[in-house]
Amino acid sequence: LFLLLIKATLVAQLSKVGVLLQSNMLLPYSRGVWTMIFSCIVTAVCLSGKQRHIERINDVMTTIMLVSFSALIALAGRSGWTIDGLKRANYRSLFPSLGSPWVAPIFIQLLLYNEVVPLVSARLGDETKVRRAILYGSSIPLLMCLIWSCVALGIVPYEPILGATIAGSSMYDPLSRLSQRVISKGGSIGKIFLSSVNIMAGSAICTTVFGSILATTQYLDDVIAHSFGGRKDTSWTRIFKHSFAMFPSTMIAALGSSELYYHATSFAGEFPCTFLFGLIHTTSLQLEVEMEA
Repeated sequence: LFLLLIKATLVAQLSKVGVLLQSNMLLPYSRGVWTMIFSCIVTAVCLSGKQRHIERINDVMTTIMLVSFSALIALAGRSGWTIDGLKRANYRSLFPSLGSPWVAPIFIQLLLYNEVVPLVSARLGDETKVRRAILYGSSIPLLMCLIWSCVALGIVPYEPILGATIAGSSMYDPLSRLSQRVISKGGSIGKIFLSSVNIMAGSAICTTVFGSILATTQYLDDVIAHSFGGRKDTSWTRIFKHSFAMFPSTMIAALGSSELYYHATSFAGEFPCTFLFGLIHTTSLQLEVEMEA
């Protein structure tokens, strides 16, 4: 289940980065080609660099994401944001329905981070530092998610007809609608706003991909150490671990549809996240209490 969650996360992120690169780069490559190019670059960086160097790159990407996010918030008011957009609500989409998709699994997947806890524990070692890192590391994305939701809802106009296409063959992307809305206003503010959106999305994808690769290699290190009684970090094992981390997800993302991001994210929230960090934890705790009693 752990590896399934990592693979689903990578499929979603790699599929999305292919769409972003195809729409923003000058070279006329397809989404699948851009996905493979990005995956090869990231894999080469992870193979050639040490873990602390990769973590520093991840820190830089996180800083870029926070700066671009701050720019988005600062420009939101001049890009058509209005508080009227926050006055509408449709809570029915939070519950399962045969006629429309269920959005709750997507939020579950976006707000869960437990797959990187073993990596954080291995890096920091001290329990107090791990607790502090988890607290701060989870509070910041939650706050960003809430703020971004308020910004997006206040800018993107409410159009039920477009929203209804989610249940059909095409997926309604609020980010695309936001781009059209800002572009239609013209001016330099709109261009800066869209650039900030793309930079934030790209840096967020990079941090997720690097984190998923590190989490996968850490998991494989633990499996190898448990199976063979020690870590065997040779060149061949490094190539195997990184190929295993990226190759399957890259092929699925490159050959799948452009809407794979939504399907993979929803699947990760519905199955691996719910079982790993919901049902299994609760059941294990109940069994432990009963055994102690």
